[in-house]
Amino acid sequence: MRHLLVVTSLLVAVALPARAQSATRTPSVPGAHLAAETVVKRLASADLRALLEEAGFAIESVQGDTLVIGRDDDLRLAVNLTNDGQLVHVWVAFTGTKATLEFVNDWNRESLLSRAYLDEDGDPTIETELDIEGGVTGARIRDYLRTTRKIVGEFASKLPY
Repeated sequence: MRHLLVVTSLLVAVALPARAQSATRTPSVPGAHLAAETVVKRLASADLRALLEEAGFAIESVQGDTLVIGRDDDLRLAVNLTNDGQLVHVWVAFTGTKATLEFVNDWNRESLLSRAYLDEDGDPTIETELDIEGGVTGARIRDYLRTTRKIVGEFASKLPY
């Protein structure tokens, strides 16, 4: 019978064959490799930064708990790690558009996994979130980042100017 190893502290896991190991941990070393099958219940901002950089996002600045990142197509996203590292929140606001409430309502009605709204300045804003609290794998976090990149790009391409 195989036993599953659950690591719930900041200890380094003993190397075991991948098929016999199911690790639950909180990454503790900035840039530490987060294996696809590793389950985490919270992230440190350094670990989120490493995952974002691994996904090809360039960190432009850090403002408290918020990372401002840029992409090749000049989109600037803000990524915030909240709820004691248990929630990843990504948002981007676009200026200089002709987006209307009808546009963002249509987006929300027709799209999944995000929400859009007009902010206090009337700028269209799109958000995504990943709840980590119950535990998610490294693969799920990476998938969330890829999905968010796709969603934001699609939203940007449909904005009226």
